[in-house]
Amino acid sequence: MGLTESILLISYGIKTVTNKAKENVEENSNFFRRSLNKIRTKCKERRERVEEYKARRLQAKKQTIYKYNITQSEMIDEFVKTPIPKNNYTQAPTYNAPVILELKIKDSDLMPAISDKTYVNNSFGERINPITLSCSTKGRNLIKVSEGCVLETYKCPAGITTIGYGHTKGVEAGDKITKETAEKYLDEDIQEVETFIRNSVTVPLTQNEFDALVSFGFNVGCGKLNDSTLLRKLNSGDYQGAAAEFSRWNKINKNGTFVVSQGLTNRREREKELFLS
Repeated sequence: MGLTESILLISYGIKTVTNKAKENVEENSNFFRRSLNKIRTKCKERRERVEEYKARRLQAKKQTIYKYNITQSEMIDEFVKTPIPKNNYTQAPTYNAPVILELKIKDSDLMPAISDKTYVNNSFGERINPITLSCSTKGRNLIKVSEGCVLETYKCPAGITTIGYGHTKGVEAGDKITKETAEKYLDEDIQEVETFIRNSVTVPLTQNEFDALVSFGFNVGCGKLNDSTLLRKLNSGDYQGAAAEFSRWNKINKNGTFVVSQGLTNRREREKELFLS
């Protein structure tokens, strides 16, 4: 084989290898290009699903419609200004400014257990999902008036060591507290009852109904309220039947015997009046 033939053969071999390498590179490029396009497509589909989900949630929120002829803050301000009568607890405070509310729920995730219903308020406010409610100043004042405030330990009519506004947790004989501590204990005890009611009541409540239940639960305890016929009737939608149950809880245990307490009788009447007002 001559020199020329050898050079031609080598050149052909190099060209063949080069072409093969180019084909491999092009094939790999096409593979990565296809893979990248698949990833882009999946990302686009995911973004579209996220946007669709956001749109559905927004639409669900828009289906909750409130219509007032006065603002919520005006209603609350006027409501808080109404004092609890000191001498006549059967006289319910009046609120003359009518509030027209139309509440329509279509998304059970937004308002669990009471969706797909329409409720119209009474003169003190609309019935709404209790998870949105907190004890008002009026309800707090009812508890404070009913409990009284003692800054050193004492025995309540049921014989339980108590301090402040009916606070019993962790109280030991001989304890003394300040007025500020009594208010702090009151806040903590009310918050505990509020949380229980929000988790246990499955029907809508007015502010007055919620406040009455907080006062009741504050007094008898969340455990007894949970087992009560009052809660069972309320969750069945029997508001009148639930109101009638307040009066039954007017007895205290003295030496193993349940006796009627005039103080509890008066308190139950105040709570019942508030619940029905």
